[in-house]
Amino acid sequence: MRPESPITRRRLLGYAGGAGLAGATALVAGAAPASARAYEFDLVFNVPDTGNMQGLAYRRGRFYVGFDVGNGMGVIREYDRSGTKLKETRPLAVGHAAELSFRDADGMLYVATGGGTNPTKVHVVDIAADAPSIVRTIDFASLGNSGLVAVDNRRDGLLVHAGPGDQGPFVFGFADLNGQVRSTFPLPYQGVPQGLEMAGDKILYYTDNRITVLNRQGRILDAIDIPLTGESEGLAVAPAGRGTRVFFGYNKPNRVYAMKPRLPLIDSSASAGEGTTSPRRPERPPEPRRQKGADHGPLSRWGSDRGGRRGRRRRGGRRGGSSGWPRRSGRPR
Repeated sequence: MRPESPITRRRLLGYAGGAGLAGATALVAGAAPASARAYEFDLVFNVPDTGNMQGLAYRRGRFYVGFDVGNGMGVIREYDRSGTKLKETRPLAVGHAAELSFRDADGMLYVATGGGTNPTKVHVVDIAADAPSIVRTIDFASLGNSGLVAVDNRRDGLLVHAGPGDQGPFVFGFADLNGQVRSTFPLPYQGVPQGLEMAGDKILYYTDNRITVLNRQGRILDAIDIPLTGESEGLAVAPAGRGTRVFFGYNKPNRVYAMKPRLPLIDSSASAGEGTTSPRRPERPPEPRRQKGADHGPLSRWGSDRGGRRGRRRRGGRRGGSSGWPRRSGRPR
C-alpha cells in the first residue's frame, strides 16, 4: 500500500477555500454526505425591510433582495454588508421575484417570476440604471410554474427550474440567453423551491432548510441541512479567491446568512499538541509555480471538474545568441 501524502496547512486551507460545499465529501473518498456540523452559518445582516422577502443576489459587495408586493409586482432593494439600504426600484412586473441572478458579462439582473401557480418567466432588469427597468422578458412557460433562475456564467447561458407547482416534479433546463432550451434533467422533490445558483459547473439548489449540490447532469453530490428557523428565501454566490462564498436568506424576520466550511487546520501549534488531535506531518517540498490561468485541479475552485495540469510553454528570449533555453553540451552525468 502506498503511504498517504502529507496534508500541510497550506494544502488544507486550499481545500477549504476551493472545495466549497463539496469540500467535505471530496477530501476523503467515500465520505458520507456533509451535514450542518461541517459548516458555519454566520449572520451577515438583518434586512431592515419587513416585506415579503424572496430572491437574493450578490455583486461587488452589494446584496440585492427581491420583495413580492402583490398584484404581480415586485421591488428589488440593494443593501451593503451592514444592511444599509442603498437603492430601491419602483414596483416592476416581475411577479413573485422568486430568485435573482447576475450575468457577469454585462451586469444585468435576471429575475424569475416564481410561485406555484405562475407560469415561469425570466425578466432581465437593468439594475444599474438610475431608474431600473425591465429591458426584456424570456418566456419559459412551456417548462411549467414555480420558476427559479440562475445565470450560467461559465457558458453564458441560463439554468431554469420549473414544475407544475411547488410540490413538483421539477425539471431543470439549460438554455441560451434567448430562451432556447438546450438540455433538461428531472429531479425528485427535495422541498419547496426557494433558491438556485451556479458556482462554476456545480448547481446549488435551496429548499426548506437545505442546500443540495448537483452536477450538470442532475446527480446529487451533497446535501447540507441548515439548522435555522424561518422560511428559506433566496440563494447567492460570490467568488472569493480560489473558492466561493455562499449566501442565503430567511424570513420571519428577514435576514441574510453566509455559509463556510468548518474544517480542522493543521498549523504550527500542532507540534506542541495544540489545536489538533493529529500529529504534525512533514511538509512536502514546495511545488513549482504554475502558469497563470492553468487548471489547478478539481478542488481549485467551485465547479472545476477537470483534473491534472496543463503543460508549461517554454519561455522565449535569447541567451548566448540563441533563442529559447540554452543547450547542454556533452552527455548527461
